[in-house]
Amino acid sequence: MNETVLSVVGLALVAVSLGFSALQTREVARQSRINNGIGSAAALVEVNNLVRAWHERLLHDPSARPYFFDGKPATADDVERPKVLTLAELLGDVLECNLQMASLLPAFNFAHSWHHWPADVAAEPGSRRGGGALPRLVADAPPPATEDP
Repeated sequence: MNETVLSVVGLALVAVSLGFSALQTREVARQSRINNGIGSAAALVEVNNLVRAWHERLLHDPSARPYFFDGKPATADDVERPKVLTLAELLGDVLECNLQMASLLPAFNFAHSWHHWPADVAAEPGSRRGGGALPRLVADAPPPATEDP
């Protein structure tokens, strides 16, 4: 009889323990979702700061804007060419971060539209908004070195 009572009490304690484990698991999952949201927001702020910093460079030097948004070429004899190429490289880095962030953020519902701005900026001349310095920089870049097998 005592063994039966102890077995029933033991089973009841196991059931209570499993119930508490289920509650803890639910809370850990909830905390993970909260932490993912906080991390996503921090990453979004960081990428937006990169974009803002690049645009602030154009605000401080408006003469560079036509090279990126009006299709003005930075010819080899243009004194602005080194500055434009540097800004184009920075813009490429910003766009890369922008695209990577959209693919990495979990449950980021509006990340599906993040590719529009990089696509517009990197568009070829003659397209809807293309013709800026970035596609020219990419087109003028030497091909990547290949390794001998």
